[in-house]
Amino acid sequence: DWDHFVNNTKLINQLRAPNGSWENYLKGAYLRLLNKFQTQIIYGANLCVKGNIPIASGLSSSSALTVGALKTISYLNNLNLSEDTLINLCAEAEWFVGTRGGAADHAAIVLAKKNKVLHVKFFEFEVISQVSFPMFFDLLVCDTNIVADKSGSKKDEYNQKVLAYELGFKFIKKILPSASNNLRYLRDVSPDNLKLPLKDLLRYLNEVPEYILFQELSDYFGDEASQIIEKYNFISPPSKIHLRKILLYGISECQRSKLFIEALKHKNFKQIGTLMKLSHDGDRKFIFDSDDKLRYYNNNISNKLLRENSEKSLYQFSGGYGCSIKEIDFIVDKALNVPGVIGAQLSGAGYGGCAMIIVRKNFTEQLISELKKKYYNFFNSKLKIYNITPVNGASIYNLG
Repeated sequence: DWDHFVNNTKLINQLRAPNGSWENYLKGAYLRLLNKFQTQIIYGANLCVKGNIPIASGLSSSSALTVGALKTISYLNNLNLSEDTLINLCAEAEWFVGTRGGAADHAAIVLAKKNKVLHVKFFEFEVISQVSFPMFFDLLVCDTNIVADKSGSKKDEYNQKVLAYELGFKFIKKILPSASNNLRYLRDVSPDNLKLPLKDLLRYLNEVPEYILFQELSDYFGDEASQIIEKYNFISPPSKIHLRKILLYGISECQRSKLFIEALKHKNFKQIGTLMKLSHDGDRKFIFDSDDKLRYYNNNISNKLLRENSEKSLYQFSGGYGCSIKEIDFIVDKALNVPGVIGAQLSGAGYGGCAMIIVRKNFTEQLISELKKKYYNFFNSKLKIYNITPVNGASIYNLG
């Protein structure tokens, strides 16, 4: 199967270009179709690629390339893929590159509607709702120009977080064996699904180790450890794998995503700002005081912290995914002090790239001016800012 294919290190090393080479996304798209339709001849194509998505900036340029290639090749071969099949194949195609991400970016690229925000569910796939983006707001994307190369130099760091989700979820299923039938995916770890009070769920989260050592994988997971190591194929394995804070980030972020679309429906912009702040606090590494003093942000989740905050709602726990950088944290903190800004947070997978900001249109120019000036004064680097509008998703234009 495809999972076995991409874990065949000897074969992959023969087929794959060096880490970070964008041609790998085209190869992954074609090879995924070959693997899926093994009894058919899948013809290749001569491709000319042009785009305006900043590369390695956390804005899904790699996913856009994968979707474009796979959709084009499937069209030329008359494969007639459904939207959900196309999305899942594109997500799996990127495993060839060496990253183990999900399908959210691909879903957004395929399903996008002009001036709409979509709420999409996986397992089983469903577009739950679409809400108009409020026309009196602007969505700004601020590019730090710090490369977020998750298929190259940052691949190990990116995959460490995905591994933490996988291992943390395994611990939860061991801790709650009676609930195993209701635990298929990480999103299932919620008070509603498990029919548990939040304080009980937090107590079970306390039993998940804050971290484990990479060399202890076999102690915890036995023979399965070798499969895990093969799957992620780290160039430089991490010494520690932080579990609890990353697991809590993922669980609470699922709750925030549900609340966000409801807040947008009801034009509760204060709630939208709160959700964006909580989400970014789960990503942030640094915090900037009003006088621009920088200090490290503590995102550890101790037993004491969970006990003392057991009366909170789950969405209010930021967790600690920790994939931001000081440049993005700076942009977020400075933006939130400008009038008219509703919310700000990291955009994309992190480790570089961009922040995104929602601001009232009549304050956009002031925000852009202030951010560019402050960013240059602090980092001696120019900040690129794009004003983004939701558009329709990936389409085929037949010029023949």
